[in-house]
Amino acid sequence: KQWYQRRVRALNEAQWSNMIFFHAYVVFYTETSRGKFWWSIEKNGEALILQMSNKIEDVRDRNEGEKRIAKTGYWAPQLNLEDESSISFRTLYDYIIVDTDQLNIKYNFSKENCKKFAKIVFDKIARSRTYNYVI
Repeated sequence: KQWYQRRVRALNEAQWSNMIFFHAYVVFYTETSRGKFWWSIEKNGEALILQMSNKIEDVRDRNEGEKRIAKTGYWAPQLNLEDESSISFRTLYDYIIVDTDQLNIKYNFSKENCKKFAKIVFDKIARSRTYNYVI
């Protein structure tokens, strides 16, 4: 059983609202014979980032080891959508890297952004829900 969610946060500390501009990413867990592992996957202007830990806080609240913007509780990551899934991690990997070639799609603030990437990931792995966003 796997659980998936989209988290949003402000783009920077000076931003006073996350109504229009926000960063979206997906957090999920997998269960194996070695235990439960939490993952986050996201796209930004520099890379696709995949993180793994046995603690949700490490992937939900941090990006490449650094704390995500969270000066106040208002900017703490927000759970916006969740669903169950039964696809394998390998299926997700193949979909992102091979089928949709996300590594070679250049980031574009208005079209090929974190929200669209989160939608591609979430819609692939979610059992019954879809992520609808406004650019």
